[in-house]
This record gives sequence, C-alpha cells and structure tokens, in this order.
Amino acid sequence: MRLYLASSSPRRAALLRAAAIPFELVSPGPETIGRGAPRELAVQRARSKAGAVDLAGLPPGLVLGVDTVVALGDLDFDQPRDAEAARETLRALQGRTHEVWTALCLQPHPARGDRRFEALARAVVRFAPLDEARIERHVASAGWRGKAGGYGIQDADVDFATLVEGARDTVIGLPVATLRELLAHALAECG
Repeated sequence: MRLYLASSSPRRAALLRAAAIPFELVSPGPETIGRGAPRELAVQRARSKAGAVDLAGLPPGLVLGVDTVVALGDLDFDQPRDAEAARETLRALQGRTHEVWTALCLQPHPARGDRRFEALARAVVRFAPLDEARIERHVASAGWRGKAGGYGIQDADVDFATLVEGARDTVIGLPVATLRELLAHALAECG
C-alpha cells in the first residue's frame, strides 16, 4: 500500500528516505490553529494535515500527517514567523528543559469512514544558557526558519540543545520507530 506524506518539511522526507520507507510527497493543505495543551495541538494539526489532502485520482494508500510542537509547560512554540519571534523563543527556552511532541496520523485513502491511526511521541531537550550574542548568531544563520521552537537539534551550530530523553528523530520531526509500529498496525487493519 502506498504512503503519502502530507508535509512540506524536507527533514521529514529525508528521515523517511534514510529509513528506506517508500513514500510520495503531497501538499498538506492549510494548517489549523488548534486549541489545547501542546500535545493536543500536535495531534489536531497532524489530523488536519492528513485529512486536508486532495488525493483525487491517486491510487489507494495511507496519508501521513505529522506535526511537531515544542512545549515549555503549557506554552507551545511553533515555527517562528519572523526573526523577532525566533529571538523571543530562544530567550524563553535558554537555560531550561522543554518537551517536544510529535504526532502522527495515518488516514486511509480512499477514506473509510472516520478511521485513522494515531501515535504521539515525546522527547525532552535541554538548552544551555544563551547570551544575546549567541542568540543573534543563531537568528542570523536563519537556522530557525521552518522549525518548531526555532531550532534544529540536528544542525551543527545548535550545540546548545541536548537530548535528555526520547528519540532524536522525534525532535527533528518524524519518529521513525513510532511510524513503523503505526504503519504495521494500519496495514494489518486496512490490508
């Protein structure tokens, strides 16, 4: 059965390629704002991405929606909209430990009622203390663009972020082991 990745993230596509999981890239459509705790936001957005894809005329398969939210308590940090938002995010996270929630939603195509398969992965990351000069270097590098929390733990210049708990690919945006389990379950159910 085909896998359709509803994402514009090059990192998610790279993780799937590295894991040798065949997929086709499709546009996720507009992202919902959502409400609730950060982990709930990740689930709502992953569902929205999987459900908003127009697959008319494409062969049957599973649509994968994924969303990652960086959380400091009840505060969620999405992708910064601009450089000032990136600065604010880094200032809030510096010297602290935060959670990263990545939600996965697999939805059969063509739709089989409201059937979907979901999973949620959690990781914990600690930021070293950052002075203003270090924050400015990171913002100037543009390494914050398109990344929840304004950083990519896989980036060489992000030496201030340390994985404390969970899987590194959860922080990058696609927990591959969790996806493999979810795919196995979905394929057993959908055939």
